[in-house]
Amino acid sequence: MLGRQVRLIPFFVSFLLVIGFALHLVNLGRYLSTGQSELAAIFTPATDAVLTTWMAYCSILLIAGARRFFARYHVVGWRKVVYWLVAFYVTASLPGHLSFLTTGNTSYFDTFPVWFSPIIMTVYVLFIAYFVTLAVPPDFEEPRDDLRWKARLGSVRAVAQPQNGPAAAERRALALGGGPGVPSFIHDPTRIQVCVARL
Repeated sequence: MLGRQVRLIPFFVSFLLVIGFALHLVNLGRYLSTGQSELAAIFTPATDAVLTTWMAYCSILLIAGARRFFARYHVVGWRKVVYWLVAFYVTASLPGHLSFLTTGNTSYFDTFPVWFSPIIMTVYVLFIAYFVTLAVPPDFEEPRDDLRWKARLGSVRAVAQPQNGPAAAERRALALGGGPGVPSFIHDPTRIQVCVARL
């Protein structure tokens, strides 16, 4: 399960960063139009509940799926450092948002001055560019547990196929060595025994 979700980390985290970018953009626009910066007025409980839930999910994926992510996208050197910076930022932001949701205290948001918004928006763009430029190497091999999951999925699909009808009869004929257009009784041992008995 985790292996399949690791593939979507770039999308999940980028989507989170886009939400953050939009909220800070609204805050910056509010300051330019009114001369006041009230980040707490933008983060309503409903908005922050959605953001915090998505943030917690991304934090878990970034930490628990780091090893698989590094292997899948061949993350080494500075890319690994940036990855952990993103993971740290997302995880470190959770307590302030959880505090706002549980107590309604906006002190966490009030600590950020207006000039923080354009800076963090630039950082968000760089983080998104980081994930967008990732690519899976041509020689990458799926982890064994992912392959086992695919094998189980194939077995389930095989069991789910109808066991009666013309299609099922043709599958049985193929399994016994026959093929399309070959009478099924030729490859059915019970029918062969009946024919021999009648002779």
